[in-house]
Amino acid sequence: MTKQLNNGHCASCGEFAFATTDYIDRYYRSNQVIDWQAHHIVYCQSCGLGFIAPDVPADKLTAFYESFYRADSASAMFANGSGQGLLDSFRVDPRSLSQATTVAMMHDFHNQEILRFLDVGCGETGNSFYSFSRVFSNKKLQHFAVEADCVSIGNLERSAVTVIGRGCESVKEYVGQFDIVLMSHCMEHLTLAMLDGFLPDLRRALTANGVCLVDVPLDDFRIEERQGQHSSPHTTFFTQEAMRNLLTHHGFELLYLKPMDISLRDWVNSNESDCGSTGGQYRSLMSKLIPLFSRSARNRVKQMLADPYDVFQENYYQVNSGGTTLRALFRSSNNGDSRRTFDE
Repeated sequence: MTKQLNNGHCASCGEFAFATTDYIDRYYRSNQVIDWQAHHIVYCQSCGLGFIAPDVPADKLTAFYESFYRADSASAMFANGSGQGLLDSFRVDPRSLSQATTVAMMHDFHNQEILRFLDVGCGETGNSFYSFSRVFSNKKLQHFAVEADCVSIGNLERSAVTVIGRGCESVKEYVGQFDIVLMSHCMEHLTLAMLDGFLPDLRRALTANGVCLVDVPLDDFRIEERQGQHSSPHTTFFTQEAMRNLLTHHGFELLYLKPMDISLRDWVNSNESDCGSTGGQYRSLMSKLIPLFSRSARNRVKQMLADPYDVFQENYYQVNSGGTTLRALFRSSNNGDSRRTFDE
């Protein structure tokens, strides 16, 4: 447990009052690499930051993901050719579309003509590259990825996506910076010790006006009802307070931090005095965005966006999130101006 702490203090808030709960594994018991239920979860009673204990070595995590976790995903999908054309204009993905619209609404890239976009752990489908290229259609996007699956790598490269490496360490090793970094349900798969080493690398990888968007499950083990839900294969668990503290500690400035437990339309309406023209910005963005999709995809996009931000209510978007997702958009604290900060 000591590897996950800062001299006995919480890595997020600095307090030293901890509690434990069982680590629940309902899906991966047949794997021969990690006995997840031999572990437990330690969580801070002050901010709620949670982590697995004892710590899982990085090489064991890598072996688990390579030998078991990905066994039936990308390789099987692409074996029959169903993964051809990752940037297929008929593909409309609610999650990545909502992530792209959040970045577009909450941050201004001014007169930048080219945006370098990195998706860390983009998975077998690469949906984010298409969604972001549609939302930022007035920019030229250069696509980069961190992806471990060998079959996915081949398909990404054939779709003009530059794969910079197979693990988070490649962000440190890569010579270059990015304007947008996306980590969608990725950070919770890093141990707290790994995260402590990765966040400084992420900060260095952002351009002067660069931002990072992170989605993670919202896991508050201080709430008794959460303790009986499955945990595997996650190794770090976040509350809103813990995420805020952790990012601030590592030199980031939050532009947006909210649980996705209500539609953003309702959130905009309830914060009208703070949001200003945010609702109007959204409607303007959507009116420009919908025609950019292929004809057969437009109806689905219109249905998704008929109730602005209703995408956050979709079961697919909330999968594996214990009922809700925590979204954070942030930049390096010494970056230039952007839009308003929303953090409640």
